[in-house]
Amino acid sequence: MEIGLYTFAELYPDPQTGETISAEQRMRNLLEEVELADQLDHLQVAPIAAPEGDLLSLSPRENDVLAMLADGLTDREIANALTISPRTVETHVSNILHKLSVRNRADAAQRYRQGGGPTGF
Repeated sequence: MEIGLYTFAELYPDPQTGETISAEQRMRNLLEEVELADQLDHLQVAPIAAPEGDLLSLSPRENDVLAMLADGLTDREIANALTISPRTVETHVSNILHKLSVRNRADAAQRYRQGGGPTGF
């Protein structure tokens, strides 16, 4: 790729500072950004896990199930509302109890209400 002398000497606004810079400086800035981005690609970032017993540890679907459970719905009613099988609801409830480190549905519902979960399904 050839860059004509006139084109390379043109001036452009720097998107970061708003100052006028040469095309050469703009190219150097872009190359630096690419090099930094390439370095970032090699970093491995560990996901931050929610503490055990935290409502944030629940999946979105588990949150849906817990909200309905807290409103007093049965597994069958939750299944009908979410168009899933009662067995799937049982699995979600089991996962919820485990993740929240509680012994039963009532404790899970209480934890949900204490955590500020919305009610009213």
